[in-house]
Amino acid sequence: MLVKENMALRKRISNLEKPTVGNEASCQVVAKQIHRDVKHLDQEQPWPPLPTELDSYSSVPSSVKSLLSCLLPDTGEKEQQLRDSFGMDLVYAISHGKVKTSKHILLAFAVKSLTGNVNLIRILNRFGHCVSYSMLEEIDTSLCLHKLGQDGGITLDQLKPYVPTALAWDNIDRLEETLTGCGTSHRVNGIAVQPRVFGPELPKPARDVPKSKQRTVSVSLPALPVYAVGTRCGPPTRSYVEVKTDICADALKKNFIWLLCRLHSATNQSVPSWTGYNILASNSVDAIPSVVSYLPTINAPATQMATVYEILLQSEKIMNSLHISNMSVTFDQALYCKVTEILWAHRDRFPNIVPRLGVFHTICMFLGVIGKRFQAAGLRDICIESGAVAEGSVSGVLDGHKYNRSLRFHKIMYEALLRLVWNQFPQWLTENHPDAHDLLDILPLDLSVFSEGISSTTVEESLDCIVFRKVHQYFCEFLQHLRSQQGPLASFWMSYIDMMEVVLNLVRASREGNWALHMASIRSIIPWTFAYDNLNYARSLTAYYSEMSHIEHEKPDLYMFLCEGGFSAQLSATNTFGRVPIDQTLEETVNRDTQTAGGTKGFSLNPAAVSRYYLTAEYKSTYLSILKSSLGLQQSDCSHKDLGQSIGIESWQLPPCSDSLSKHCLRANYQGAIWRRCLENNPEVPSPVEHGWSRVDQDGDLQLSIDWFNVSIGPQAVLEFLSCSCKRDCVTPSCQCVPNNLACTDLCHARQCKNQKDDFADVEQSYSCDEDFDEEFD
Repeated sequence: MLVKENMALRKRISNLEKPTVGNEASCQVVAKQIHRDVKHLDQEQPWPPLPTELDSYSSVPSSVKSLLSCLLPDTGEKEQQLRDSFGMDLVYAISHGKVKTSKHILLAFAVKSLTGNVNLIRILNRFGHCVSYSMLEEIDTSLCLHKLGQDGGITLDQLKPYVPTALAWDNIDRLEETLTGCGTSHRVNGIAVQPRVFGPELPKPARDVPKSKQRTVSVSLPALPVYAVGTRCGPPTRSYVEVKTDICADALKKNFIWLLCRLHSATNQSVPSWTGYNILASNSVDAIPSVVSYLPTINAPATQMATVYEILLQSEKIMNSLHISNMSVTFDQALYCKVTEILWAHRDRFPNIVPRLGVFHTICMFLGVIGKRFQAAGLRDICIESGAVAEGSVSGVLDGHKYNRSLRFHKIMYEALLRLVWNQFPQWLTENHPDAHDLLDILPLDLSVFSEGISSTTVEESLDCIVFRKVHQYFCEFLQHLRSQQGPLASFWMSYIDMMEVVLNLVRASREGNWALHMASIRSIIPWTFAYDNLNYARSLTAYYSEMSHIEHEKPDLYMFLCEGGFSAQLSATNTFGRVPIDQTLEETVNRDTQTAGGTKGFSLNPAAVSRYYLTAEYKSTYLSILKSSLGLQQSDCSHKDLGQSIGIESWQLPPCSDSLSKHCLRANYQGAIWRRCLENNPEVPSPVEHGWSRVDQDGDLQLSIDWFNVSIGPQAVLEFLSCSCKRDCVTPSCQCVPNNLACTDLCHARQCKNQKDDFADVEQSYSCDEDFDEEFD
């Protein structure tokens, strides 16, 4: 019956295209039919509308779809989006808002999340594009009541029981503007991360949230438990456990393959940077996004031990509600110290809670150690002179506080130093292993094939290649030669390469979910924290490494979860090298949502209102993500910025080339040699000539001048635009400037050059151009 009605409706619509007298009457018939179908739309819509149930809010009658298909007959993606949007607008308008569609709910929450502008929501509602603001408040209140309805305020709809889960907690300071600076709010946010599993689901408890006009809800702030800080206890005594570190060698081989590919295609660079290369090399991995659920916020500063004790109680409660035996909980260093202090003092109170130190904060700390070690040796100057980092951001980059910029710059610097090392490698190989020099002639043939199609298969084939193995073995010998037999300067900068390899290993461990590589990297970081007096991380990392090295025997189920990548989360559905640490996941989800437009900044100082916001922040973020995905606005990781051809600064562009870097190192070494002799009465200072300076004759007086580089300052084609080779006068046909209508610059070598522009003419010309621009602009 429904099919016959649909066919009859199509016939009526097709008759409308014929120029007949009864077109208006036919339109009325079709309109009445559509109005009748919408009025009789029998659809049970669950309340409140959870993100996982929005499919039931997207029903459009077939008659409406048929009409829109005739009006928009194209089959493109944009036309389909328009048909869906117009169809839901018709359903919402004809039903007078009684039938709520997914578009009208999602758009209202998206505007509130992105702008926080109530008037804009009301304007869109008057045009019929979204629900009213009062309805938005009703939905938000229902979601809040649903969150508070079970287990004392902890309802984790997206998480499944009996599935291993990891938690993360971090403090967030709102820092409101007050007269004295006091009274600002400090809270602790948390997330739960769970791997996505597929299969039959357990029946969910029935909802007990009736549909009503309620738009407010009172959120009671529970009092924190009293915690008496007793005598401090140290970590338990443990035996030594050997952790395998040979896995770092496999990671270094992958980095070496990337370097060789970049060197091979240096003329027309087609190999992406480190991150992009690893995305291509991980194409066989399935990128399944993890489930991230927001936890109820704790309205108290993280510096109080009572707050930390409440965090442990909440974590244990979530663990018991999910029916799992053990749970890892990730903290930053400050919280980790307080958590371990409580756990060591009460060893039988939380036996199944395993605290972990956040990898994201550890990387930031270690980047700061690298900056502290090398910034006075010329690293700060390289940041600025190369243009890789703006002068105002250098301090944050070298301190490790600006994570993305810092990691990007250190990757460039790491590649630049490896290029300098590779340039000296053939000569050393000829002198020490003359029979192996032919390997460098065979290697480009393999790299040309590999660079054209980088994938996980080609990477494995390259790792098994005999030529690559031998070259890598000799290259490692050369690196050891530079560390031990080429003086303190070479050893000093080789330590930069070693430290950056530790950083890249730690990043790779999180992105690949490689627990063994993570542990080996943590072990390599610990000595540097002691060497540079970072005592907080020195103590915490030592205890963390000791605890994690015994977890295989003490909690084998949790150890298996960590080995499967449970210490990081997959946020992207396409980036196969896109797992991020749990603490970084917290920063990119709940902390980012609350700090951006539509978040908690500036909308209320009421603690209860802020707590209500955090209860429904998870749903708002999911609504925005669903809307962007349905419109094709969700950023695709297939077009990762590191996968495209590089348009920014590259390592070989460092100021302005490797030759200038060598000169800069010579000057830095000379200056350090003078400082080293500062306590001597009559120091013997060598001549600065051939140490980055040279003597220049100026009017019969020899003066020191900086020797910037020995190579040409630019390509010959560019230099010809600056100065020609004429000696006396620039005349044709010997001069190349005149016939090409090029004026000579001040760098012209001719004694009497008449081919230079008049300065006054330039001024007049520029003035006239400005007048033309003003007229055109008006």
